[in-house]
Amino acid sequence: MDGIPINQTATTPENEKDSVSRPSPVKANSSATLSSNNSGLVKLGADLRAVTSTANSRAEFISLTLEIAIQRSPLLYCAWIESSQDDTPRIVDSRSANPTLDNAQVQNQLVENSALAMQTQRVQVSSTEMLRGAKVIAVPFFIDDQMTAVLCGLVHNSAQNNSEGLLVCQLITSHYDLWRARDEMTLLAFEVRNTATVLELVGKAQNSHTVRGACYRIANEIKNLFRCDYVAIGLRNGDKGCCKLMSISATSEFDNASKTTIFFRAAFDEAVMRSSYTVYPPRKAEQRNAALGHKKLATHLRCEAAITIPVRNHEGEILGALTIVGNRAIDRNSTTRNLIHALEHPLGSVIEIVQDAEGGFFRRMTRLMVSNQKTNLVWAAWVVTLITLIVMFVPVPYRIHCSCTAEPVVRRVSVAPFDGLLENTFVEPGDLVTTGQLLARMDAREIRFERAGIEADKTRAIKKSDTHRAKQEIPEMIMANLERAQLEQKARILEHREQNFEIVSPIDGIVLSGSIDRRENYPVTLGQSLFEVAPIDPLRVELAVPVDEIMRVKAGQSVKFRFDGFGTQTVEGLINRIRPSTTIRDDKNVFIAEAVLNNQDGYVRPGMEGHARIYGSKRRLGWTIFHRPWERFVTAIGF
Repeated sequence: MDGIPINQTATTPENEKDSVSRPSPVKANSSATLSSNNSGLVKLGADLRAVTSTANSRAEFISLTLEIAIQRSPLLYCAWIESSQDDTPRIVDSRSANPTLDNAQVQNQLVENSALAMQTQRVQVSSTEMLRGAKVIAVPFFIDDQMTAVLCGLVHNSAQNNSEGLLVCQLITSHYDLWRARDEMTLLAFEVRNTATVLELVGKAQNSHTVRGACYRIANEIKNLFRCDYVAIGLRNGDKGCCKLMSISATSEFDNASKTTIFFRAAFDEAVMRSSYTVYPPRKAEQRNAALGHKKLATHLRCEAAITIPVRNHEGEILGALTIVGNRAIDRNSTTRNLIHALEHPLGSVIEIVQDAEGGFFRRMTRLMVSNQKTNLVWAAWVVTLITLIVMFVPVPYRIHCSCTAEPVVRRVSVAPFDGLLENTFVEPGDLVTTGQLLARMDAREIRFERAGIEADKTRAIKKSDTHRAKQEIPEMIMANLERAQLEQKARILEHREQNFEIVSPIDGIVLSGSIDRRENYPVTLGQSLFEVAPIDPLRVELAVPVDEIMRVKAGQSVKFRFDGFGTQTVEGLINRIRPSTTIRDDKNVFIAEAVLNNQDGYVRPGMEGHARIYGSKRRLGWTIFHRPWERFVTAIGF
């Protein structure tokens, strides 16, 4: 078992004496040993691979692997132990080859060894106080990214049994990692298929010109997708009120006063009121009263089940509901249920888009002008022209649009104080730090060892100097004193390094970059740049002003910034400097104007990009709109 850390403790005579009265374990069957027959190891691996590829849940995997461990290995007792919410180990499942071993005392002994293995994160092989001539094997591993578990086994105390038992436990933990990876890949494949299905459905619905047409297309597509009997969609009139039935699959027209319509509306209102996934028959008996409308709908349509989900927009507001009526297997299938859950937000977003396209102001004006007679069109054209001419003479502030980037005012670099190993780092790029906060720590063990050696050499040099002084050997005494002075200087250097092995932040701010990111025992050299820290209040905002607009930009003009990720939220500032020369930004020749941004809240971070509007003097709206085309025309004709 080379390369596996094992803490092994010998059984004391007192333990042997106490264990005389306790039952001894049953001897392992020779046919179960792995080393006696290579086919045993092959069968064990084949069984574990079969469980890894077929187990549908973690509980099933645990049960099957423990059964295999008892049948095909020298393990007398095998237990799967996990840490609970209060970090106390508990036995999830266990198997025993001998009924006398399945008792509370043996289980408590295994739990104690498992707690030690969880704490040290190392394999533990130790003698047990409960059984004479037995060993407890505890192999820790990760259940997921946060939880830790231990596979614990009991074997006869022999070199062969210990190594075979440890091998079996490690094989099971390795196959658990494979099973978890397979389970995650299966879930990921389901999510990819669901995403593709939702995108296809949204794409088809988005081509509709009216909301009713979009709902009708969505209902038919979902009916064909799930192979159900009925699909209906209802929408609310605003944020409040009951849902109105918009469409039923395979039905172009329906009576709003019919029982089918009334029952569908009742199902819509139940789901909207609960604001969650509603199904009949419910999975729990106590939820039957919350789905009476769905029960009446399923009974009226003579179907087994009715499912309704609220339809939401991207902000989470409920726009309506979607009801699916059909076979009970729709809700029992987890893949189908997950796909139905995934339809809530995409369908709401596409319905909201179609609503805006159908009821927008310009679309309504266009339909109105097309429907009017020729005379009305002429009068409307004259009115629009007159209003446009009046608006063109209205003075408005001239606005210059440009891109902007937030940059720190100053930057401070933290470097390695000496050559050595970086023991640990405590921050990474993007973290906020304060003055004196610990950023990283150098490994000082080598310094201490070297300092101890120098102290010994200095003591030897002092004794050597005293010896030469006693013998009146002046040259040798001087050389010894010089050697002692040299060692004292080295000791002072090492003492300085030992006192400054922690790297701290020189200022309050944010970590912009770090050449060492979450590394341990990493070699660094003297003066190597480790972290770059910059304050976030204030920030310098660089505006990329187009060359043809630089004559209208001056220091002191107000600016509004809108950074990416803040939506429509804007921040105001003033231009304080314009660089005299141009530079290239995004393949464009621009002037850089600088503005200071007060960032006391710390929302804006260095490196964030966005858009800015510079407000100049007031100009007429007509000049603002047409001055650029006019200037290009004059330039084109060579005037």
